[in-house]
Amino acid sequence: MLVYALTLGVVSSWLGAVRVWAIRLTVGERQALATAALGTLPEDEAHEVAEAFLRPFCGPIPPFLNAMDEARHWAGWASEVERKAAMAACWEALSESDRAAFLEWAQGQGRAAA
Repeated sequence: MLVYALTLGVVSSWLGAVRVWAIRLTVGERQALATAALGTLPEDEAHEVAEAFLRPFCGPIPPFLNAMDEARHWAGWASEVERKAAMAACWEALSESDRAAFLEWAQGQGRAAA
């Protein structure tokens, strides 16, 4: 399947290979394959690939004790693009009165920092 995917070099061939590997290879074999493939990349690129794969599984989680603490924790490791997307989505979900209250709060934070 690897040769097949490499030879054709198109996304559909790789998706087919993945399906076959999921059926034919054990979990341990797939772990070894993933580790070997990542191990061939420079460290920064391996990190980017792993992070890109895991990112959909790492969104903000429901708050355990304090929503603001959870949000700060998530924002601490989220990428700038993720933080901006989350901020825009949250802004869109706010009511007009909540938007006005947030703007007042944010402007007060800016004055306090100055």
